Amino acid sequence: MSIRSADAPREHGQVIVLFAGGLVAIVLFVGLVVDGGFALAQRREAQNAAEIDIAPDLGRHQVVGEGAQQHAAIFSRRQQQV
Repeated sequence: MSIRSADAPREHGQVIVLFAGGLVAIVLFVGLVVDGGFALAQRREAQNAAEIDIAPDLGRHQVVGEGAQQHAAIFSRRQQQV
């Protein structure tokens, strides 16, 4: 037996709407985090490539960190082309 009066509005389904809204917000936040991490990784790779391009002009070649062997191979190929 319900204690509601006959004039009270029916409020069934509020939890579903709140859950759906919260789920959308969480998915959007996770998407931003993943996209931001991907953008930072691309920026780091672009910076490493730029350092390799400028290294011959500076008379030195020093690459440290991730992908150093790959960058060294690219540098060697570019030196052979010149």
